[in-house]
Amino acid sequence: MKAQTVRLFFALWPDDEVRNQLVKVSRNIQLSKHGRSMRKANLHMTLHFIGNTDVENAKCLQQVANKVIAQPFSLKIDKAGQFKHPGIVWLGCSAVPAGLHRLHHELGEVISSCDFEPEKRHYRPHVSLYRKAALDETASEISSIEWQVDSFSLISSQQDRQGVIYRELQRYPLNQTLPSATDTA
Repeated sequence: MKAQTVRLFFALWPDDEVRNQLVKVSRNIQLSKHGRSMRKANLHMTLHFIGNTDVENAKCLQQVANKVIAQPFSLKIDKAGQFKHPGIVWLGCSAVPAGLHRLHHELGEVISSCDFEPEKRHYRPHVSLYRKAALDETASEISSIEWQVDSFSLISSQQDRQGVIYRELQRYPLNQTLPSATDTA
C-alpha cells in the first residue's frame, strides 16, 4: 500500500490588505511577455519548500515549527524582478531585513529534525506574480508595500481543475519577546 503524501511549504502568508496591495502593484508592472498571473489567494513569500512528504513527516513539521523563536519584523516590498529561465516575474525587497534572514535560518534548523534538508542555495525571498512571463527591461519603479510580519504559516499545495490551490494549514505567531537567559536555564 502506497503511503499518503501531501505537498507542503512554509511561507509568509499576507493578510488581505497586503494581498490587495500586491495585486494592485502587479497590475502596474510592465511585461514584455505576458504569462499566467498567480491567483490572488495564492500570493505568498516562501520560507522553505518541503515538497511531497508523508503524513507522519508532515505532523513532525507541524509540531517542530512551534519551536521557532523569532521576532516580528517589517518587510518593504519595493522591487520587481524575474527569474528568466522559469519565466517567473516577482516582487521582493531591495534590502532584506535581518529578521527575515533569522526566521528563514531558525525555521530551517528546527525542521531539519523532520528528515528535511534545507536548500544550500542562497535564500532569495520573493512573491511570485506571473509564470511564463518576462519583465519589460525598461519597466519603471514600483510603489512600495509595507508588510508587518508577525507570523509564518505551513501551506499545502493541491491541484484542482482550475490549477493549484494553496491552503493555510497552520499559522505560527512570531514571539513578541525573545526568552531571557533565565527562561532557558
